[in-house]
Amino acid sequence: MPSVDWNALYGYASSQLGTPYVYGATGNGGYDCSGFTQAVYASQGIQIGRDTTQQLQSGQMVGQDGNWAADIAQLQPGDLIFYGQPGASGPNAHVVMYIGNGQVIQAGGSNVNVTQLFQSAASDEPFLGVRRYTSFTNAPAAGQPTEAASVNPAGPNPEHTLSNGQQIPMLNTAPVSPTDQATIDQSIQQNYPSEVWMLGIPELRTLLEESVANGWSQQQFQAQLQQTDWWKTTSGSVVNFLQLQSSNPAELDFNAPGSQANQKYQDILVMAAQHGVNLSQQQAQDLAINAIKYGWDANQMQGFIATYVQYGNGVNNAQSVIQQLQGLAGNYLYTPSQQALQQWATGIAGGTQTTDQYTAFLQQQAMLKYPGMADMLQQGFTPQQIVDPLRQEAAKTMEISPDQIDFVNDPTYSKVLQYVPPGQTAGQPQPQRMMTTSEMDTYLRGTKQWGYTQQARNQVGQLANGILSTWGVVAGTGGQT
Repeated sequence: MPSVDWNALYGYASSQLGTPYVYGATGNGGYDCSGFTQAVYASQGIQIGRDTTQQLQSGQMVGQDGNWAADIAQLQPGDLIFYGQPGASGPNAHVVMYIGNGQVIQAGGSNVNVTQLFQSAASDEPFLGVRRYTSFTNAPAAGQPTEAASVNPAGPNPEHTLSNGQQIPMLNTAPVSPTDQATIDQSIQQNYPSEVWMLGIPELRTLLEESVANGWSQQQFQAQLQQTDWWKTTSGSVVNFLQLQSSNPAELDFNAPGSQANQKYQDILVMAAQHGVNLSQQQAQDLAINAIKYGWDANQMQGFIATYVQYGNGVNNAQSVIQQLQGLAGNYLYTPSQQALQQWATGIAGGTQTTDQYTAFLQQQAMLKYPGMADMLQQGFTPQQIVDPLRQEAAKTMEISPDQIDFVNDPTYSKVLQYVPPGQTAGQPQPQRMMTTSEMDTYLRGTKQWGYTQQARNQVGQLANGILSTWGVVAGTGGQT
């Protein structure tokens, strides 16, 4: 087995800290877990394979696969530790590199980072095994880390606070066996009742149990908490809600006069009534809880109330709003999807949008689709008004009702509004405009539909009589002169 300078290997690995985690990536701005370990060893000329399956097969087994208690005592810096369901490999397994003192470096979470050794009893990623690929010179003695690896290189801020300035109080206990999960949970429930709510969040549960199992200090726990996806995406209002739920549940009791839940529930009922929205008791209570949990202000509550507007059957005021929007869209020769109509109706019914905004949207769409109308649109005319003279003339030519002239959905008539004159220079922009009345009449008389008009039949009859007369045939005599 070749010997490698530990400082060179770890120096390369630590230089990648902060590189984004990208599934399937092997460098050039991103890594997945096995892509990172492959790159670290490749930096020293050692090929260990691309994915976890190959890396498990190419290394030397350390201890006994799957027996964490037997393997942990033999860990050395540079060893790769694999996690996953029994038999997992490839994309179904995870790999990290041990750097000593209970820490690993990995491409996991959102980037390359240093973190505490994963708890082997984690239900979603049980321990698979350890592999060793080389021996090291200048390695930390007895598995102790270099000075650079003894702390999180990301540099945890001593002020680990949430967005509302609140700190999470935590833990400083004697270590507990990491395999005795029941004892860990019991210890949390007895000694840290204000943190029990964390057990309901899988990511925090694992971290909380690991903290108790290893006797972390408050600072150590907060440093690891800040690395979690939960920390990065959770607002202070949610944390306050979860703590309130655990420490003072009466505040979330709708039947308790003066409770936060009761007050928010009453506010929502009043606001819903103002906008003509009928909420069931369950809907109002769900909104009240979410308003407390996520810290919604009045405008946000109003927006979410609007999502309960019912569409169709005249329920609330949504149907009349939709009918109004459909009428406006028709004036602008625009056919919105049902989903778009519902979104606009929700916003207008909830007070977060207006019909003037919808009209401005329709005008913009019309200018994009019919640039030849732009000047008149800017003067305040609607497309329906602009094309009405053409509609009347087209109806006469085609001998149908003007209501049957569909300039939007019928390809025969849509060409009238999106006309590109012939004779443009090759390669030059083709200006699009409406046809003139004479251009439209010529075009329509060349369509198949016009062939069914009385004008067309008369024209054919006149043409036939003209041909017969030219050849000297007298109609009705059956003979020749």
